Amino acid sequence: MNSRHPIFDFNVHLPTTESEVDDALQAEASMAVPEMLDALVEVEDQIGSNVEQVNLMLFNPTLFVGESPDGFDSVVARLHEIAPESVLTTLIDFRHPDALQAVDRAREAGVDGLKFHSYFQNIGQSDFQDALRVALRAQRNEMFLCVDTSYGTSRMFSHDNLQFAAFLSGYIDEVPLILLHSGGLRALEAMLLAESNSNVWLETSFSINYWRGSRVEQDLAFAYDKLGSGQILYGSDFPYVSMEAAIEETMGFFEYHEFNSKEVEAIAYKNAERLTTQITSE
Repeated sequence: MNSRHPIFDFNVHLPTTESEVDDALQAEASMAVPEMLDALVEVEDQIGSNVEQVNLMLFNPTLFVGESPDGFDSVVARLHEIAPESVLTTLIDFRHPDALQAVDRAREAGVDGLKFHSYFQNIGQSDFQDALRVALRAQRNEMFLCVDTSYGTSRMFSHDNLQFAAFLSGYIDEVPLILLHSGGLRALEAMLLAESNSNVWLETSFSINYWRGSRVEQDLAFAYDKLGSGQILYGSDFPYVSMEAAIEETMGFFEYHEFNSKEVEAIAYKNAERLTTQITSE
């Protein structure tokens, strides 16, 4: 894929010094502007050698609570110097009294998308309405929405992220709703949700690498083929999956399952270009 197509990586985290996933996520969740600028140095190296554009995930849910952080414009400016068509997505503490205003501040500061992470944010059914208020505010601000739909851990039953995504899809119909990781083990359920909602997209990160050689690989291939390449986005989940490994595995996946060059081209970058151009030009 890398040798034949430019790549827009739709799921890139800022790297930390932590080696364990939970510790790294916690470190991301406390990142301030200086740490973000430092982490962008490593992202810049990856962009230059592996991909052209990224959707950069900001994991600090209180970053825009109260008021926009000093110097955040330098983060946006630096990212756009590195990769001019890149976009940013942030978590927001949807339970905070200032959550709606935080969404407004994020948009004004140059953030393009809002992300929900059911496991990390402990989103259960009792939280759906509060989360929806924030999602609707993002939609009003013409921000795309991302929902982490990986499946696993001891919280996989108490925090049903696909149920949450399906709930949101009943109200979010004016902006893209992106299912990060394509539902993982539940790829066919994710496909059904996307099939019935033209603004719902599946994103490939982590799942292709993790499930390679399993029955789930077959489900992912079936889902992408059934849905059509026009609603699929490529992502790596860097640094939790290396960009090199994600590209190699994804290319092998599409070759093995006989996706043609135009389909791979759409998934690798054209769909992301279309989605982000729609958001950033509005």
